[in-house]
Amino acid sequence: MMRIGGPLLVVLLWLGALGQAEEPEYKGHKLSVWVKELEAPNVTARSRAAQVLGEMGTKARSAAPALMRALKDLDWEVRRDAVVALAEVGGELKLTVPALTEALKDSEQPVRLSAVKSLGKIGLKNPELAVPPLMGAFKAQDELVQGYAASHLAKIGEPAVPALCRGLMDDDQRARVWSAHALGRIGFTARPAVPALTKALQDKDREVRRVAAQAIQNIRADPTKKPPKKQ
Repeated sequence: MMRIGGPLLVVLLWLGALGQAEEPEYKGHKLSVWVKELEAPNVTARSRAAQVLGEMGTKARSAAPALMRALKDLDWEVRRDAVVALAEVGGELKLTVPALTEALKDSEQPVRLSAVKSLGKIGLKNPELAVPPLMGAFKAQDELVQGYAASHLAKIGEPAVPALCRGLMDDDQRARVWSAHALGRIGFTARPAVPALTKALQDKDREVRRVAAQAIQNIRADPTKKPPKKQ
């Protein structure tokens, strides 16, 4: 009889425990049922499945690969709901972030905006992964996507400052404008960006100069001072 021990025994025990683990359930159905619904012939059913998986949060972590496949769905509402769900379920971020980055190029604006929002959510805890694609969104043809990216980079805050400073020197005027805008939104904690913003006051583009000046004003404002009361 073959004796089993060492690492092989550990793996077998782990697989056995995994098999005995109770599958998460939500709204009367097991996780595997909701995952299967992502491939249902009915668009509403697929969209609903993506929404439910997002509501399940990290309990549906194992559904991340199926949600990434749903980003290729022919219906934009399913793609949008899958994008939103991916930020909620977690999963392997080194796979999720590239998938969301690709979704920034989707043909439908609601999908693109949802991709920005999901990357922004991920960026709150993992800025090193989410900041680069959000910076890339400044070069999108959609101005609403650009503004949305700036807003979420501002929410990420101080960890995004170095990338935004580099953005002030980008060849693309849109990247320079939105980088300055985001730094101004961050405010006082973006103090290290003041030298780069001061340099941007000499930018050849008038809008870059204007936004940089406003950003410096916002950053230098004392956060402990309350604005004067109106008479």
